Amino acid sequence: MFDKSKAEVLQCIPLSNNTVKRRVDNCAQDIEEQLLNKIKKSPLYALQLDESTDTEAKAQVMCLVRYCSVDDNGKKIIEEDFLFCLPIDGNANAASIFGLLDSYLSENKVMWSNCVGICTDGAPVMLGAKSGFKGLVLRVNGQIQFTHCMIHRESLAAGLDQESPFHEVLAAIVKMVNEIKAHPLQTRLFKILCEEVGAAYTSLLFYSKARWLSRGKVTRRLITLRSEVREFLYAKQSPLATYWDDPKFVQQVAYLADILEKLNELNVSMQGRNANVLTLSDKINGFQGKLNIWRRKALHDTFDMFPTLHGLLEEDDLLIKSQITEHLDGLSGKFEEWFGDLPGEELDWVRNPIRVEEWDMPLKHLEELSDLQADRSTMQHFETTPLDTFWLSLSADYPCISDRAVRVLLPFAATYLAESTFSDLTYIKNKYRTKLDVRNELRVATT
Repeated sequence: MFDKSKAEVLQCIPLSNNTVKRRVDNCAQDIEEQLLNKIKKSPLYALQLDESTDTEAKAQVMCLVRYCSVDDNGKKIIEEDFLFCLPIDGNANAASIFGLLDSYLSENKVMWSNCVGICTDGAPVMLGAKSGFKGLVLRVNGQIQFTHCMIHRESLAAGLDQESPFHEVLAAIVKMVNEIKAHPLQTRLFKILCEEVGAAYTSLLFYSKARWLSRGKVTRRLITLRSEVREFLYAKQSPLATYWDDPKFVQQVAYLADILEKLNELNVSMQGRNANVLTLSDKINGFQGKLNIWRRKALHDTFDMFPTLHGLLEEDDLLIKSQITEHLDGLSGKFEEWFGDLPGEELDWVRNPIRVEEWDMPLKHLEELSDLQADRSTMQHFETTPLDTFWLSLSADYPCISDRAVRVLLPFAATYLAESTFSDLTYIKNKYRTKLDVRNELRVATT
């Protein structure tokens, strides 16, 4: 912050061997106490749970919480925060994960009965209805709503399996990238070539199956540098160079770059804080509608929705129309399979209670909804107030319908926060600090 002379002065100040750790622990303890007090005051709360391994290959269970609170201005809001990160010494099975969570909630006097939803990554150990984590939780509270992370489902729906007409194309792309990137010398020579010709980039990107955006980024970079890659592979006398002499292959890579980029945009738009099942469902439904539009346009030989492919068609005739329509049909079917349970019109009253008629409710709820629609002074704030804040503000005058809406908006719809917190865990507990107990450090870093 200042200069080296100030740094030298600070280094002369003696500290005990645990001064920093003691202060971190004190901060973490105070933060945890404040958080638990807020959760206990909240009438309802929801959890987000995930399990992964750290740099020491030790299983860590990550849990985040969403609850009702009050801001500095006295408005009721929904907040989300880091709850705990605890290690599992033995097998990371359903019983171990449930025991860890149950012990933490019991020790801190957080009631299971107030939990309305749990979001997980959809692994069998988590969503097993009988012996899985889900089954164990439902024995304690049968009203808890379980959600399979919608970002994870989007990645599964967008996958290129062996039945896909572009599976072999992706395999060839990976081979080309590895041919250049796997060897440092080849990487340097390729960089020199790109600099000499003034290319937009000077390197390719490695493909990683575990990173959901990797396919789109790798394919986009490759199609952008296709001329340089073709020249470099021919100079190496690689048999992979002949792929670029086939106009059909070039069109396949161009289409993959376009469609995977659109899928990446959908994935990124679903990431972030304060996401609920309604907001993410709208994004999925919107993308499914665009898929239908693209299918119809492709059947009529119009491909302006895929700009890279459309640019190639100015020079060559389209050779992959049947593959494109087949892939779009398969993609649409997969989205229907993975997202067939999304809420539809039955929850429109939560999105906009002004003119929606809803009959599938108890009588008391219907009566309150009718009174709310006639309450013009209250409905004037609907357009200018966040959806969760609006429904929470009605808890005193319309308790039944407010509670019903909050139970829809409160549960997590994705495990984005857990995944991003695992990134923080990897940064804090790195290869130089493998023995560090990170639970307090992580709380201070992520709260």
